[in-house]
Amino acid sequence: MLFILFLSVRAPVCMAVNQVEEQTFVTPIGTFIGTSKLVQYDGESKHVSRFFKIAYAKPPIGNSRFRRPEPFVYKKGEVYNSTTYGLHCIQYWVRIDQFYTFELEQSEDCLHLNMYIPGRTINASNKYAVMVYIHGGSFAVGGGEIYNGDVLSAFNDVIVISINYRLDVLGFLSSGKPGDGNFGLWDMRAAILWVHENIKYFGGDNKRVTLFGNSAGGAAVMYQALYPPNRGLFQRIIAQSGSCFSGWALERNTAKKYKRVLKLVGCDKYTTNGRKFDTLRCLQETPIRDLQTVYLKQWLVPAVDEEFVSTNPAFLPFTRSNKSIEALKFFSEVDFMNGITSKDGSLNLLDVLAYATDYTRYDRSYFEMAISSATSWEFGKALSDSQIKQLIHHYSPNGNITVANVIDFRTDLTFLVGAKYASKQHKSYHSLPGYGHNYFYVFDQIPSFAPALANIDGVSHVFELPYIFGFPEGLEYKFKQDYQSESFNTTSKEGIQFSKVMMKLWSNFAKYG
Repeated sequence: MLFILFLSVRAPVCMAVNQVEEQTFVTPIGTFIGTSKLVQYDGESKHVSRFFKIAYAKPPIGNSRFRRPEPFVYKKGEVYNSTTYGLHCIQYWVRIDQFYTFELEQSEDCLHLNMYIPGRTINASNKYAVMVYIHGGSFAVGGGEIYNGDVLSAFNDVIVISINYRLDVLGFLSSGKPGDGNFGLWDMRAAILWVHENIKYFGGDNKRVTLFGNSAGGAAVMYQALYPPNRGLFQRIIAQSGSCFSGWALERNTAKKYKRVLKLVGCDKYTTNGRKFDTLRCLQETPIRDLQTVYLKQWLVPAVDEEFVSTNPAFLPFTRSNKSIEALKFFSEVDFMNGITSKDGSLNLLDVLAYATDYTRYDRSYFEMAISSATSWEFGKALSDSQIKQLIHHYSPNGNITVANVIDFRTDLTFLVGAKYASKQHKSYHSLPGYGHNYFYVFDQIPSFAPALANIDGVSHVFELPYIFGFPEGLEYKFKQDYQSESFNTTSKEGIQFSKVMMKLWSNFAKYG
């Protein structure tokens, strides 16, 4: 599918109006105090019920730091205040990358989820399809509440859930030993398990659960769909511009980075009474700011642990082990929608596009450097000079290198290759009964609120998200801070209508596959 609309008439986005009422809802796992809100979009108004900061696991602090999450124990007689968002998980505290908003309020006690439910009140007898959003951010930054589900839920009759999960060092540090690490993936699974067990109390259907995510979140939902013990916890996934089959989504220097972290925080030579001390205990006792300021040049991502991630996902078709066969079988069973934006690789060129005076010509040496560094990052090995020349000729056969050539290369390498490979592997067991549907899309709706994109004749990474969530305020702030966007109120009338189409496509997939 190729989505294209031409924007002409401009009209302001109708944001949510501030008519919030508190509501109390009694369930078998406790009493939750949430809110209902009147949401307005494109001249229409509907109610949504909201419950924030619902703990799906115990706080991963103290002796629980660097361990898998333990289920939070709710009590029937307890009252839980779910009227405000929880804090983001700990993330790198110095903003070294201009494309990520520095999150101020953070805590290790962050394993919460947020629910958006259609209607002014909750009816447990409803059977709404459920959409669980896993945020992106290189497995290192971000938080669930940025992706407000008010509009998507209220106007499309689905329950929308966003989650927090542990990030970077706290979420993905691993010694490289079997069974160690990937705490962020285990957090996601704990949230999914909470939804499976409890969403019925809030009017949700646990037999119609869809995981969806963008970028690292897209890779994350694929990781979840390659872990066979998740069978039955969800039925569908949507991976937006992110694939676990891409090289950037897998850590290849696990043991080396583990040793580097130990050295940086002083746990490599930690002793007590002249004896070597337990490394895990040292890490658990290290002040959080010391872990928060660890700089490894590249953030930590999921690694092979021989359990959640049995092997490099790209190698699954070739290992032919029982684990790899079962992983691909499970993956093929779920309904799968997968896609990219038309110019996904332009994200870290937005400043160039915004301020450069000549968008056509580009320096050959820069292109050579971009190819060399990107392929080394993706595959962990350097290309020869002749290979680099072949790639330059492929993307610029006339020798006139442009910004468009660089963007196309980055789009292909970082996003398209992994996405196409994922679609191919999803079909690998389609001769068996019970396989899932398979869809691929390209998003090409150039937004009127992002003037820098007008220079690339396409759509950059993450720019489908405002359309899918109905232009929420928190997402607007992030886009203005990180992606040189203007106010979402500059969205054209056609853009608003296209957003309604996108929300319908995504929610229909969640409902019907």
